[in-house]
Amino acid sequence: MRRGVACAGAAAALCLLVPGGAWAKRQAPITGKLSKSGYTVIALGYNGKAVSSKARSFKIVPRDGRVTLQLRDKRGRYAGPVVVGVKGKTVIVGVKAGAKLGTIRIRSGYATAVKVSAKAIDAKRTAQARRGVPLGNGKNFGLVRSKRHAKSGIGSDADLDGVPDTLDIDSDGDLVLNNEETPARTAHAAQGEQGFRLFSQIGEPLERSLNANATGVTDAAIDNLVRGSTTGPTFQPIGMFLDFGVLPGSDVELDCGGLTYCSNGGTGRTRAPGGVDPGPAFPSCCDSDNDGFGTMTGTPGPNGQAEWQLYPLAAASQIKSGDVLIERVTSGGTETDVPSTLNFVFNTTPALTSWTSTGGQSGSVTYPVAAGAPGTSLNPFVVSAGGDGNVVVSMTFWRPQRRAIAGAGETGDFIDIGHLHWSSRLITAGQSQQVLDCPGAYATSDPNLSPVSASDPIGGLIDGAGDAPADASHTLSFSLNITSCLAAKGVAFNSGDTVQLEIVARSQTAGDNSAQQVFFKRG
Repeated sequence: MRRGVACAGAAAALCLLVPGGAWAKRQAPITGKLSKSGYTVIALGYNGKAVSSKARSFKIVPRDGRVTLQLRDKRGRYAGPVVVGVKGKTVIVGVKAGAKLGTIRIRSGYATAVKVSAKAIDAKRTAQARRGVPLGNGKNFGLVRSKRHAKSGIGSDADLDGVPDTLDIDSDGDLVLNNEETPARTAHAAQGEQGFRLFSQIGEPLERSLNANATGVTDAAIDNLVRGSTTGPTFQPIGMFLDFGVLPGSDVELDCGGLTYCSNGGTGRTRAPGGVDPGPAFPSCCDSDNDGFGTMTGTPGPNGQAEWQLYPLAAASQIKSGDVLIERVTSGGTETDVPSTLNFVFNTTPALTSWTSTGGQSGSVTYPVAAGAPGTSLNPFVVSAGGDGNVVVSMTFWRPQRRAIAGAGETGDFIDIGHLHWSSRLITAGQSQQVLDCPGAYATSDPNLSPVSASDPIGGLIDGAGDAPADASHTLSFSLNITSCLAAKGVAFNSGDTVQLEIVARSQTAGDNSAQQVFFKRG
């Protein structure tokens, strides 16, 4: 039977997901009835192709002869796998096309179908379990330690925890979120474990920066940062936004279930890549067929893959690890569902705590920072050169944070995010404003930091520390030679000149980044 033309290069894993004509054969439907309403059932084929249903009594025609069934709850969050049997110390999660599952009982973080014919299950597709509960489930979203491994892939389960790779926030079971993985794992991740790229970004000036290690941080303040605010006569959010990779197809819609930030009547607005102002409300702006799912209009991204951006304008409690989003991709007249799970979103920014310069100046930062305080655009920190004529600033920071995942055993409210790539870029003032990266301008004695490859065009340092509960005593430090960074691009740093220093902490495998902007002036 004819299949879609295979793509070559980096986009191959994505292209192979999308139908390019009739598939080999129409599979027999899988039927069942959930014990509770409000859930989405996702029949995810071992081949990575999925079909979903929001009906309590469902009839799903799968895109593969063998699938696992995954649940998304009414809020839009991952609710775990459906277990169809027990095999020793493991549970069976494989289901064959044509299975009649009967009643499926919704449990805490997973579900069970107990009266299933042996002919309807694939007893070879198992997951590690504890007392009949899959190791990976809707409480931990797959963030579990696993020493057992299998092949990876969108419909596979590389760490055998019960959560398929495309929905697993830690698909290799090493307790490191997929988006935080090191470049050494990039080839592994590129095999197509996630259905589509999905990550968060946030950047703030010093006076709007927020960090959980500062005293007096409230949930309201976190919400204000993540949601954004308005400035001036037009609506301009200064907050977090999401970046999506858009799969190839003639039409790609976003199915958010009950997620308030991208479903009808919610808060989401489109964002033009590289822009600031919010676009129209999503999905109502872009739902020509009135099915409740907005069309994602991708634009070419820096890696050649199409991207689409969204301002959630949501409180921190409304957007976090475990949110399941589905791209409904139409190609060749056939629609295929491709799910992915949000690994995490930044809830805070990096936070400068103290600094010194080679000219003998120094300072510290107390949060919250008032408008016009030292280090802001209206009142830059003043620095001068050392004996060699270079202005070198040594800085100490707190890491940015995400919300803790209690079901994965993480304690406290916030987690300091490790494994990030730290870098700086300088933005010059005046009409001839330039944005400059600073490869080769860093130095550090911090035991957790190591330099990136000399060939990295951005430069910077890699944080070797893992994720840990937020702790104000856990800082990292490095120095930046501002003079040499500017000089490498033919720009002088003369007396009276001001530069904006943007400190960026970004994930190594995905595009997540959180940034803080601080201003320095040469005296």
